[in-house]
Amino acid sequence: MGRFLIFLFLTYLISPLIYTLLFFKKIKNNRILIIQTAKIGDFVSITPVIKKIRFYFPKSKLTVLLHPNCASIGKNFSDINFVIISPEGGYKGIKLKFRLFSSLFMRFDKVIILSPNLIYFLITFWALIPSRVSILSDKCSRSLILASSFLTHIQWHRFGERYQISALKALESIGIIFYKTEKITNHFPLVKCDFDYSISLKNKYIIGIGVSAGSKFKALSIDQIILLSLKLVTLKDLIIVLIGTNQDAETARKICKLLPKGRVIDSTGKIPLTELGDFMRGFNCFVGVDSGATYIADAVGVPVIDIMGPASSADQKPIGINAIVINSNEPCAPCSSTFYAPKSCHLNTLACIKKIDFDEIFELIKKIIL
Repeated sequence: MGRFLIFLFLTYLISPLIYTLLFFKKIKNNRILIIQTAKIGDFVSITPVIKKIRFYFPKSKLTVLLHPNCASIGKNFSDINFVIISPEGGYKGIKLKFRLFSSLFMRFDKVIILSPNLIYFLITFWALIPSRVSILSDKCSRSLILASSFLTHIQWHRFGERYQISALKALESIGIIFYKTEKITNHFPLVKCDFDYSISLKNKYIIGIGVSAGSKFKALSIDQIILLSLKLVTLKDLIIVLIGTNQDAETARKICKLLPKGRVIDSTGKIPLTELGDFMRGFNCFVGVDSGATYIADAVGVPVIDIMGPASSADQKPIGINAIVINSNEPCAPCSSTFYAPKSCHLNTLACIKKIDFDEIFELIKKIIL
């Protein structure tokens, strides 16, 4: 934090010169930058923002600064012209900050910051981007508020308002109107999936289950996944497909060993992220915690059951017409939101995940597919 404050103080010192240089720059709509460095679910949730910018400024060059996990999706998104990939741990250290500065300097007319960060506020100012817009949480730090003085517009995000709504409201500062009555739809670029099923799925119900989550804090335990799976295989003509990454392969293998042969497909680590939407399009239902796979399934029209656990559904949730959101009844929940995501349970109980009623979820699945 000390280095950040030095950077902030230095920016204040040199700001008269920067403001003078900015005064002579004309604000155009030719080159627009979006900064969204959160993970997959958050990226899917801001795709309506990308679509709306493209609709209003069809000839603009649209660049998005993304988390490495989202890079492959962004590169396949037809409304995005260029992708900048942030380092895994963010722009820490002088070299990385200078790399960011050099990639932005004099190259953009407008920036919309959807992942508020002191470094992004200051470097976009140093980079002489005339229009600098950002969402700012009502629970942000004092240093972030100080740095926000270098923005040209702030869109406050109040707890309980959907993150998407705040992001769309932010666009009004660059001349894009957001109507409260308009339908908001998430998007995911569909790239054909060539994964070869080991068994025929014709005339069968296909239920996807998310094995893990980007934050282990939110993930279901292996025992919970097995419990739900054993309930599901009591239904005739139903196949379970396990969704996850290479890191989930061992967990998936243990689950498969305890289920009847031919009733489960392990796809963990076998589906490229860009192809995951196409792979899941044929599912009758997807069950998962509030994670990237759940938002991808929702974006391609699959009925989803989103187990929120510690996350706030008032802040962000799947928005498809067939989405069902399961909120925790624990008094400590929700404790996680878009701009505040703890990595562990502050009570050390994980009660919001451990006390999930899988009988309720099983009944909901039956209502969806039968």
